[in-house]
Amino acid sequence: MTIIPTALLALLLGAGPSAKLTVTADGKKLARALDKMEVEKHWLPKLHIGDWKTGEPDGKKGGPPTHCSLFVSAACYRLKAPMLNPPPQTFLSNRQQQWLQKEGKKLGWVRVKDMLKAQRLANEGVIVVASYRNPDPKKAGHIAMVRPAVISAEKITKSGPRICQAGATNYNDIDLKTGFKHHPGAWSKKEILFFAYKPGK
Repeated sequence: MTIIPTALLALLLGAGPSAKLTVTADGKKLARALDKMEVEKHWLPKLHIGDWKTGEPDGKKGGPPTHCSLFVSAACYRLKAPMLNPPPQTFLSNRQQQWLQKEGKKLGWVRVKDMLKAQRLANEGVIVVASYRNPDPKKAGHIAMVRPAVISAEKITKSGPRICQAGATNYNDIDLKTGFKHHPGAWSKKEILFFAYKPGK
């Protein structure tokens, strides 16, 4: 299978690398839904999360220090997309990637192999996640929601699509490269996978 470089793919689709992708009405609706979750105020790091659907802490100790997977679970729950949810919370992001490739595939999740395609789908209102499974089973991976954005193929090639995430730092809107920076090799070794939820596929 031939993999076409992102910039070349953009040219074949009729847009230069500096041309910006547009966001449809459904994409704007998806962006508003992610904004309403206020991820920068909930699912905060170093707090024990009592309710994964709201990201509210319960004052207890223990549990994972960051909550990327809980946020993705909550986002998918609100968007009515199936996802592997807690409990347990520990190493959930690693298990979510495994689930997306097996059980999730049967429920409508499909692999997206190109960053530009992942951004295009999100811009059309399709639910897309970016997932990194840590090769060390004793260490957490990372997972985030790809969010709709007016962005060029050139910028996507340079730093990835825009994402919404909880993690060591919670971001409502950040580039993929920055969002996954706490996982050395995830970006540089191209180990981040993309999955889109397409019911009925």
